[in-house]
Amino acid sequence: MDTMNESVEPTVFVIFGGTGDLAWRKLIPALFNLQQTGCLPAKTAIIAIGTSEKDEESCASGFTRA
Repeated sequence: MDTMNESVEPTVFVIFGGTGDLAWRKLIPALFNLQQTGCLPAKTAIIAIGTSEKDEESCASGFTRA
């Protein structure tokens, strides 16, 4: 698969319900795979908004599980 062109504008993903099960089982792993294969622009930000509080440590452990 071709990598993204360098002239692509910065991209922001906002995940509403970012602390929920769907985000951790499907969305975050899918975004990770897209980044690993070069399908996301270099300047990409992901913002997850949810009703549950997550500290930095629990987010990091969630990323390694996902």
